[in-house]
Amino acid sequence: VLFTDHNFEASLLVKNVVPKLKLRYTNNATEDFSFQTISSLGYRFDDIKVFGQIKTVSHHKAPLKSVGLEYSPKILKLISIYTGLKEYYALDTVNNTYTLGFGLNLMGVSFDYTYEKSDHIGFDNNNYFSLSLSIN
Repeated sequence: VLFTDHNFEASLLVKNVVPKLKLRYTNNATEDFSFQTISSLGYRFDDIKVFGQIKTVSHHKAPLKSVGLEYSPKILKLISIYTGLKEYYALDTVNNTYTLGFGLNLMGVSFDYTYEKSDHIGFDNNNYFSLSLSIN
């Protein structure tokens, strides 16, 4: 669910609402799909947009918090610069990571790249790229 009003945005995402769904691996091990909610708020102050997010996961007690900033200079509307801090679970421990990114918007086609620092040995330093199309 998404609500927008001028400079304000609010959203709610609910995942895995069907209870007791399980993933079964080829070795007969199973994993539950955890019920999750993600609530987000965003507000634009001139060139800067501020975001906040709270995520709950059914088998963890503490919610995860994230904050972010987007800078889109008025003199150069086709670029955006992003930064953020977020919490994530590593087993039962809450860890923190930061993100840095930039975006390029060319006539409704957006290219976005984000780097995420992680302390996970197996997949440290994540890189994300997205392409989106705005149809008005």
